[in-house]
Amino acid sequence: TQYVLGDSDGDGKVTVMDATKIQRMLANYDVDDAERSQVRASVTGETISVMDATAIQRYLASYDDGHGIGVVKEY
Repeated sequence: TQYVLGDSDGDGKVTVMDATKIQRMLANYDVDDAERSQVRASVTGETISVMDATAIQRYLASYDDGHGIGVVKEY
């Protein structure tokens, strides 16, 4: 199965909504277990953290993220 690195909501593209989903998950705000299992946004390491949301925001602002955000990966 393929996925786009940083695409936490699974819509096939990296947007600000992906960073927002990570932040909501970390705050345990209105995120169910099914959504939690769908998050594919750990771009800075194995554990999802606020740094992943920040890296996505930097990517969206056209900073060189160095993490490969937006690249298609295989599970």
